[in-house]
Amino acid sequence: MLRSRNAVLVVLTALVALFSVGVATAHAWKLTIDIRGGGLVEETQNPDPTRQRCGSLTDTTATDAAQPSCVSGDIYCSGCGYTLKATPAAGFVFDRYEWVHPTDIVASGNQSSWTWAAGDAGDYAVRVYFKDTTAPDTTLTGGPAEASFTSARTASFTLGTTQPGNVGTYVCTLNSTTIPCTSTLNLTALPEGAKTLRVQAKDPSGNLDASASTRTWTVDATPPVTTLANGPVNGSRTNSRSATFAISTNEVFTSRTCKLNGAVLACGGSSIALSALADGTYTLSATSTDRAGNIGTTVSRTWTVDTDPPTTTLTGGPANGSISSATTATFTLASDEAGTFACRLDGAALPCASGSLTVIGLKDGDHTLQVRATDAAGNQDPGTASRAWRVLATPPDTTIATGPDAGGTTTETTAVFSFGGAGEGGRYECRLDGDDFAPCNRPAGHALSDLSLGPHTLDVRAIDGAGNADASPASRSWTVVAPPVVVVPAPIVAPVVPAAKPALARISITATVSWSSVTRRGVKLSGVSIDDAPKGAVVEVLCPGRKACPYAQKRTSAGKRIRLSKFAGKTLAPGTVIAIKVTQAGLIGDYVVTKVNRPGSGRKGLTRFAKRPLATTRQCVPEGATVPAKTC
Repeated sequence: MLRSRNAVLVVLTALVALFSVGVATAHAWKLTIDIRGGGLVEETQNPDPTRQRCGSLTDTTATDAAQPSCVSGDIYCSGCGYTLKATPAAGFVFDRYEWVHPTDIVASGNQSSWTWAAGDAGDYAVRVYFKDTTAPDTTLTGGPAEASFTSARTASFTLGTTQPGNVGTYVCTLNSTTIPCTSTLNLTALPEGAKTLRVQAKDPSGNLDASASTRTWTVDATPPVTTLANGPVNGSRTNSRSATFAISTNEVFTSRTCKLNGAVLACGGSSIALSALADGTYTLSATSTDRAGNIGTTVSRTWTVDTDPPTTTLTGGPANGSISSATTATFTLASDEAGTFACRLDGAALPCASGSLTVIGLKDGDHTLQVRATDAAGNQDPGTASRAWRVLATPPDTTIATGPDAGGTTTETTAVFSFGGAGEGGRYECRLDGDDFAPCNRPAGHALSDLSLGPHTLDVRAIDGAGNADASPASRSWTVVAPPVVVVPAPIVAPVVPAAKPALARISITATVSWSSVTRRGVKLSGVSIDDAPKGAVVEVLCPGRKACPYAQKRTSAGKRIRLSKFAGKTLAPGTVIAIKVTQAGLIGDYVVTKVNRPGSGRKGLTRFAKRPLATTRQCVPEGATVPAKTC
């Protein structure tokens, strides 16, 4: 920029010695004018016109640097005056004259007039200074863009000015701290944070650019951190087909990439909502890129969607519908999926877990264990695994209800006893007169025949369904005596009375039915056996009311236990009726009917059915008859 200045006129008058001997004497010499700065220097010889011009008022390339020297050749004369007139260019002011050669010329008078002894012919040189008053304009190129972010810890700039030629020096500050700089500025090891570079050009005249060139940018070498919150826990299982995550980045990001099992999905907002997820394992990943181009570490969340309920398995322990004498029971709980279990014993909650479960302190009576599994995703088995059984830990107390009077006498050589105490599913063993205990009939009646005259003792012990035997059998003692002899007086002729037909003995068998499981489909039998069938008796298995009987069989008793093997492993459906008929000539036959009950509705109905799946009734078969009767 050119600024007008008041022209400074400096007149330098040179008085030279004149040698004249009658006429003027001339000497050859020259003057070199060296201009520093911008301006015009004119040399004149008074009264002669201008001898030479140096510099220019319109040279816009003028700087504080030296301009091309201006050299004049001259023959000075006696009485001639020499004047140097200096006029500054726009933007400059006149500063001073400075003799270069010879250096011994001293000023005489004021600054605008110089006097020197020129002496003989020779070379003279003077330097004229014009001082620049215009500050330079600074330019700043290269480096990071204005207000940009970069991960680079280095930056290179080129410093310049609009002033042509030698600009001088530069004044630089980085975040208000002065740093050395030249026309090329290389910054290294920059710490992270906001940066402001300020550059001012300073010309040789000391003019400093008041309007500095600046550049601001931010060094960010730290990758952004992306966070996933909410949603399923990493590594967890859930039965929800939807998931919502909160996503955030700890700084401004330019892009964010999210993937679900490798497939890209939009995630520029603050949340990610997923729905209609099928069963399976999912991995959600997210990565952010900040304004400096730093790519953050990928954050991920992996979980499994599982809506399939587990299947509960209950093994070990007493068989369903069984009777046990143990007051403890150990079961094994399992599921086809990992998870937890909920257990109830007789309706009360019972702590349990996968594996072994032992219940202790069981009292006599019916017990039911129910188990339900819940998997790790929260799915619950819609059904329950259950086990119902009866505990009989207390030995039975045997009673003899009927029979000969205890301690009494009788002329009867037969005796029929009834007894109790074994309970449902139990049995009895009897011995007569100290013989070995052997199975004897159920409470309906145990018949003894052909008793000899004399005392007799019958011992009976009950064995319940759990196998507990009465340690103190019940006993009944009596005596069989001969009937009295009736003496008829001779004169009296007694009418002939036909002898009464002796009463026939009745067959009374013990039929034992055992089963392994009870379901709504029926009772699965493990065996059927018959005791107390007399030797030679005919034992038949019938299906009343059915034309075809898959279990029909007919055997002759050998006086020992008879096992009906056709029933083993068979399941009798609810409503099935089986009859066992035992007949022998000279005896009243036995007819035992066993019917499979029908389970009631609901869980309680099934529990009651499991406790009493069978109903048994008894009839008799008159001697010589083939069909049963209620009384014989």
